[in-house]
Amino acid sequence: DFPVETGLMTSESYVQVLVNGREYREGAGYDFERDVPGDQIVYNYAVPHSAWVRIKIFPPFGVS
Repeated sequence: DFPVETGLMTSESYVQVLVNGREYREGAGYDFERDVPGDQIVYNYAVPHSAWVRIKIFPPFGVS
C-alpha cells in the first residue's frame, strides 16, 4: 500500500501509476485499486522491495 496526501485523490481523479517505468492498470482484476477514504493506492500483489514507483494524480478531465 502507498499512502497519498489527504484530500489529493478523489474517485473522479485520473491516477497514473508507474513501476520501474512501466504503466500499471487500475481495477480489481488488474494491478492496483484506489482507496479514496483511506488515502492510499493498494496493489493487488506484492511490489518488489527495490522497485521505483511513481504515482501521479490529476484532477478529473475538464476540471482546472
